[in-house]
Amino acid sequence: MASTSPSRVSVEDATGINVTAEEALDWFRKMSLIRRFEERAEEAYGQGKIGGFLHLYIGEEAIAVGAMAGRFMQEFKKLLENPVTLLAG
Repeated sequence: MASTSPSRVSVEDATGINVTAEEALDWFRKMSLIRRFEERAEEAYGQGKIGGFLHLYIGEEAIAVGAMAGRFMQEFKKLLENPVTLLAG
């Protein structure tokens, strides 16, 4: 099992990647922001300020944040492999 320290959280055993404490905190903040938005949207819908149908994403915040973090890492790896892709736009 990989060791952990206050500055680095290892999830390498489970996923083969390392996540810094800074990254984990950033992801948590993004998930919290999504949750607060959803709670406010639910409140506004309940007050009739939002018409139609409202499908909430509460409890699914990690999916959005994790998918975007993974997508960013894919793009970053591509860039490192072929820096010319920056110029291609």
